[in-house]
Amino acid sequence: MFSPTKSTMALEAEKQETVRKMTRCWAEPEILVRISTDDATYQPPGAPPIAVDEFVATIGAFATAFPEWAMKTEVLGFNDDGTAEVTTQQLSGAMKADLAAFGPWPEVKLADAPAAIRDGFEAVYPKETATIEFTYDGKKIKKAVWHSVEATEGANTTHVDPPSGFICLYTLLGARKKIPLFNPPIMAMHYLAKWAKKLGIKM
Repeated sequence: MFSPTKSTMALEAEKQETVRKMTRCWAEPEILVRISTDDATYQPPGAPPIAVDEFVATIGAFATAFPEWAMKTEVLGFNDDGTAEVTTQQLSGAMKADLAAFGPWPEVKLADAPAAIRDGFEAVYPKETATIEFTYDGKKIKKAVWHSVEATEGANTTHVDPPSGFICLYTLLGARKKIPLFNPPIMAMHYLAKWAKKLGIKM
């Protein structure tokens, strides 16, 4: 039976600690800079790969509009190539201020949001799975890609298609039609991936 060496166990423990630090990014967006390589990218559901500095700015925009936003994480295990499979779950808290525009994503004013949002709706998104690639010592993230919904139990966004990610959020905010299809083709890629999965085609 395989028994991991102490060095392997220590490396996995270091990666676990890096993921725990990532969990604090909503309260401390700058922590991502400290635990990411300079060329690291993060790719949330329904979005293109985002450079770490852009991702920090993105979180900052969300944190201003949703000051109680939080994330839960759990490391499911490690792959042979050293990457980790991690589940994350986003809890938005109530929208308290306008959401500023950033990247291709439009501004959404609290006053223009649907009544449920103005009344304090707190989104609980499904658990999602991300594959995270680390540096050789496990102390920094090189790439994180969210690629599947792990579980929908307890989520209150399952009536939205998709039930997680940026497209889901902007749908809840009544701003789905404001998302530009051309820069980047976010919605098109979502539906292309959806049909590819239905047809058994890997993308």
